[in-house]
Amino acid sequence: MLDRSAISRLVIVLFLVVVATLINPYGGDIYRYVQQVGSDPSSQVFVTEWQSPKITNIQHVLSFFSPFLVTTLIFIYSHSKPAWTEIVFFGVFILLGFTAVRNGIWFTIIMTPIAARHLAHVPVPLIDYRRHATNSLRPVEASFTAGVLFVLVAITVLFSPWVRPHLGVAVLRPSLIDNQIPLKAFAYLEQHGISGCMFHHQDFGDYIIWRLWPQQYTFIDGRVHLFSLDVVHDYLNAIASREWERIMDKYQISHIFLPKSDQPPY
Repeated sequence: MLDRSAISRLVIVLFLVVVATLINPYGGDIYRYVQQVGSDPSSQVFVTEWQSPKITNIQHVLSFFSPFLVTTLIFIYSHSKPAWTEIVFFGVFILLGFTAVRNGIWFTIIMTPIAARHLAHVPVPLIDYRRHATNSLRPVEASFTAGVLFVLVAITVLFSPWVRPHLGVAVLRPSLIDNQIPLKAFAYLEQHGISGCMFHHQDFGDYIIWRLWPQQYTFIDGRVHLFSLDVVHDYLNAIASREWERIMDKYQISHIFLPKSDQPPY
């Protein structure tokens, strides 16, 4: 259990961390931005990571529900009882994790070292090598450890910025620009000064800002929290071919850009 001096050190560290986050061009507004995005209805409807985690989603299970279950079991079976500060951390970050998918990682980051400390006090006699390992098992254990270490080092090297660009595997060399973006079409708009109300896939929005602003404005882009809920719903309906003609007329759309996979066959 943490004593007063340890708690005082944590409070001081927390204070210094908060002060460090304020050293940015926007100062305290950075927290207002986080609050705005986190409570924005458009983001909660459109952006998956701002929605609550779902037990039916395998990614959510691996990133949040599994660590939650494992940590809970460790607390239950560990001979070392959690301190009240650890219980507070567990409760606060589990509630935070249930509010949004992206918040689940905070639970994992905070609770991993705490769970590791208690894991050492979980009685697991079947795999207690300190008491039951034989000479024949120790070489196997050493080989397994060496294998895991080799895999980790190999992954680190392969995904390093010095090696990955030279690999022949396309999935390991992702392009900065999505190959679905119609680059030539946007270049044509830029060269001929064509503007107007555009409807496009949301994935194209950030590129349009970079390439065509202020000549051309986006219908929707990665800054979902800047768009009204009506615009988000209209976008989702149009992209799903629901009332798309009415929506095009509503916004006086003059040209449409969609990925080839979303275009109707001719």
